[in-house]
Amino acid sequence: MSMLLYGESLTALGWLGLICIVGGLFAIGGLLSSSWREQLGAMKLTFAIGLCITGYTLIDKSVVTFMSPLGLLQLSNLAALVMLFPDMRRAKRLKEEWRHNWKTIILGAFLTPGSYLIFLFAMNLAPLAQLAPLREFSIVFGTILGMWVLKEKQGMSRIVMSLVITCGMLLVGLFGSSV
Repeated sequence: MSMLLYGESLTALGWLGLICIVGGLFAIGGLLSSSWREQLGAMKLTFAIGLCITGYTLIDKSVVTFMSPLGLLQLSNLAALVMLFPDMRRAKRLKEEWRHNWKTIILGAFLTPGSYLIFLFAMNLAPLAQLAPLREFSIVFGTILGMWVLKEKQGMSRIVMSLVITCGMLLVGLFGSSV
């Protein structure tokens, strides 16, 4: 979409990297499951998620062309506060949640907006066609952390697909832009 909207382009290695990323994401998303019905459901969900990610990434790119990344982050935080505060207040568990998870809450309060802010600044420095696929590197981290922290049984196929995604991101990040 960034190629259509912003006139960007990818090299042949960039396209190969993009194919690795998309294929790996579909595979991790459930296409390696045994049932055809499960595979179809996984494809639909993966495609819908991809459309959502594409939408908010293009919106972010459009907004940072006329607003500073820090301003967008502040606006996003304000919108989240306004939208989520009523539900949080109704739940009446804020003190209990803070008491049990204050370390995680503080860590998340810095890491989540910090990573988003870095990505917004990067949008002003490099083509979106090259940056957008890198945004999904969290899938690889999620797979690794799921195995390490949560002791999930991932299976060799998910590990291999994480490596395929990582290789794709390296190709896009290092050799993707033809500018």
